[in-house]
Parts: sequence; structure tokens; C-alpha cells
Amino acid sequence: MVARYSGVPVAEEMVELEEWPALKPTMPKGQLPILRLSDGSLMPESVDIALFLARQPIATRQLVTDEASVRLLAWCAEPPISMANPLLNWFDKDDAAAKLGPYLEEARPLIAERDAELQTSAGPFFAGESPGVGDFGLFHIASNIEVLGHIGRDDASIWQEWQLSSKWIDWLSAIAALPGVQEYLAERPKTGVGAMGKPGSLALTTVLDH
Repeated sequence: MVARYSGVPVAEEMVELEEWPALKPTMPKGQLPILRLSDGSLMPESVDIALFLARQPIATRQLVTDEASVRLLAWCAEPPISMANPLLNWFDKDDAAAKLGPYLEEARPLIAERDAELQTSAGPFFAGESPGVGDFGLFHIASNIEVLGHIGRDDASIWQEWQLSSKWIDWLSAIAALPGVQEYLAERPKTGVGAMGKPGSLALTTVLDH
């Protein structure tokens, strides 16, 4: 999303699960994602990659990368809040379903704290009048929580159940409507159609997008 919003050209390359055992030893820190730079070197860590892309001189749209925005981005990449990603995309669906309730119980007050923080912003975004890298990191987490929250809730929104503010809802809509982001979300594979997630995961096996 950062690349699409910033207008920095990045060619995406997906790694198939069966390719990963042989590829893993060649990756920095043995993990994905990585960004292959123009000199051929590989940059690991999603936070570092997002900052690198956001700060490129060729970016056509700027993201705020001040200390507060970077701190929020880093928070999103750490447990417990980051567990939304493997719950959706990695764990077997039955294992994920067993872990989901405790995760949402733990995530609810953490998201409420972020909602309260958003109320102190002078603009529609955490970074103010313009979005920051932290906004993008939290939007990714919030999107996964929203999808996971559809389990057992029919059409009800988890944000309504959690009694989050109208500004939080408006923030989600504002991020989703940003140029580049809107197109990215429209093109992103949907859950339950066999196009995303590890075999057996919720993302691969269960239709959760509403």
C-alpha cells in the first residue's frame, strides 16, 4: 500500500509455499517480505521497507514519517496486535478459530487506546491532516481484525460491538479512499477463493470479506 500511495514503482513477486524451504536460507534473517534494491541487495523487515519507500525522492505523494508515525508503524509489527496476520493467513483454520477469541479480547483494549489517540489528532489521520506510515500500518492490522471479526457476527461490524468512535470509522474510510490505496484494495485477492493464505488457513478456505 505504501508503494502504491507514494507512486514508487515496485514489482511484486509472490513466493509459493513449496519454494520457501529452499529460498529461506538465502533471505536476510530467513524471512519475508524483502525488498530487492536497485543494486541487488535485499532489505528485510516490513517497517524498514515501508520507511524506505515512503522516503524515496521520486515519491509523488508524501507520507508523514515523523517519530510518532514510525513508532505507531513499529507497534503494528509486534505482538500481540500483529497476530492478526498469522491468524488470518498462516494458522490452520481450526487452530486459528481456537486462538481468535483470546486474541480479540486482547486486541480490543489496545485498539480502544488507539481510537482514543486518534481523537487527539487535529486532522482525520493519526499523523494529522496527511496520512503517515503509522496510519498505513494500523490500517493493515485493522483490516485484518475487521475480516476476522466477521466470524460469528454475520453482517455486524466488530467496530460497533467494540463501541469505537465515529472518527475511527471515518479514519478507516479515509485511508481506503486514498489514491493508490483504493486501487490496491480493489485488486487485492479476496478470502475464501483460494488466492491468498497458506493451505488450510482461514484466508484460503473461508469467505470472510463482506
